[in-house]
Amino acid sequence: MKNFSFFIISILTFVSAISAQTNKLVLEENVPNISIAKKDKVVISDEDWNTLEAALQIENWNKTLSLAEDYLQKLDAETKDGKKARLRYIYLYALAGKVLSYSASGDRAQEEIARTRLEVAAKSYVGREFIFPVRKILADCKGALNYVCESKENPGFLHVAATSPAGSAIHFSEYIEMPSTILDVRKLDKADVVLGGRLKGVRLNPEKSNKLVMTLQFEDGVVEKLYIN
Repeated sequence: MKNFSFFIISILTFVSAISAQTNKLVLEENVPNISIAKKDKVVISDEDWNTLEAALQIENWNKTLSLAEDYLQKLDAETKDGKKARLRYIYLYALAGKVLSYSASGDRAQEEIARTRLEVAAKSYVGREFIFPVRKILADCKGALNYVCESKENPGFLHVAATSPAGSAIHFSEYIEMPSTILDVRKLDKADVVLGGRLKGVRLNPEKSNKLVMTLQFEDGVVEKLYIN
């Protein structure tokens, strides 16, 4: 693994940064209907996804975790639209949300439990595929949040500082290595993109700051969908 500058986002940058958080972390156009050949298998319906989405938006982490875990267990195999890969991201994102919630409330005992649970879950997903939410590409980030940016310190990688829906704290600092797909951020400035990749490594923020919970590194990054305005 490369020697990353994991925690480059300062509090001052955080306060003044541009936030590009979308209204939906699970967008409707990315939740097509699924046809299943065997009747004994469970379909994760649009209504199911809308319920999960609603829980995410109001930062109801317990409900989000419960739903994501339930859906992951119901889906024996990956679907054509990558639902399991999407759910893995949502599950870790919600766990990071619980860490931030306990940190903000000052409940250090529960915060440590949540941190341990997040670390164990994240490490168990190393080597698994992930699909990220829809995000905007930005040519000149300068500390912007929730945008897909070029990583200045790690050439060949894209970077995202993924915040809570309210933009009050950073769940993940994400580095996505793009070995075979060139994403020209200057030509695609402000375009919407869905990225995917395989989780390679994780690292909890040792400072236990409520401004950043964990750094995630992904390899074999790909563009799942691109929406050019």
